Amino acid sequence: MKRVPCVPLLALLLVSLGASSLACQRRNKESLGLGPELVTAQKMAVCLADGLPVRPTVGKGGKLVSSLSLGEVVKLTGDSEKDPAGKEYFKIELSDGKSGWVSNHGIVASAQVAAVKEDSPLFKRPDILTATPQKVPFMSIVAVTQEKMDWLQVMGEGKKELGWIQKKSLTFVKEDITAAVMATKKLREKDGLEPAAKLEAILRTSPFPNSIFIQKLKERSVELAQPAATPTSGVNGSPEGTKESQ
Repeated sequence: MKRVPCVPLLALLLVSLGASSLACQRRNKESLGLGPELVTAQKMAVCLADGLPVRPTVGKGGKLVSSLSLGEVVKLTGDSEKDPAGKEYFKIELSDGKSGWVSNHGIVASAQVAAVKEDSPLFKRPDILTATPQKVPFMSIVAVTQEKMDWLQVMGEGKKELGWIQKKSLTFVKEDITAAVMATKKLREKDGLEPAAKLEAILRTSPFPNSIFIQKLKERSVELAQPAATPTSGVNGSPEGTKESQ
């Protein structure tokens, strides 16, 4: 069998993390070409709003059927309607077979979900000459809407229009995406924990310890655990560049 070539697969605490190496067997999980997946994705939709309500009817009325998680992929039934205010809704089918209606403002139709492996440059078009000052933060969840050679057009959380990103900057491994979503939610919790404590909790409870994101968070945890550098002391014990009181 011919081996398919593979691509090395939230700004976290406002710090860009360096790329970590992955074992070859994990990299084989990723596909270099997204063509077939994006064709299949025409009947799917990516949720970019955590907790998006799924209702039995169009609009805000009726008991909730369920809610969608950030990054969740659902099946489109092909039905769409607008409420009296003109807001569009899609009918979807969940992985457990339940169906309902969700707002168009929270999902991206005909897309594939991915996560950003490290702070990555954003481009206006699939051309390095169109680089922007912006970067898509590490561990961001995005919806891939179009592919062109080694470039992917992405949309960010909250259906924020982003632009183009290089394919090598994304991971499509489900375990990685799930680990990124779970870590992002924990980091956003207003639980009063210090950053180091949050990281420790994420590393301790993640069901995907081999995820690229968990490995990178481990590196960050080690950095935070290291004591801060202390001033170099002079001969008599006082910091250099200062005078002792006479």
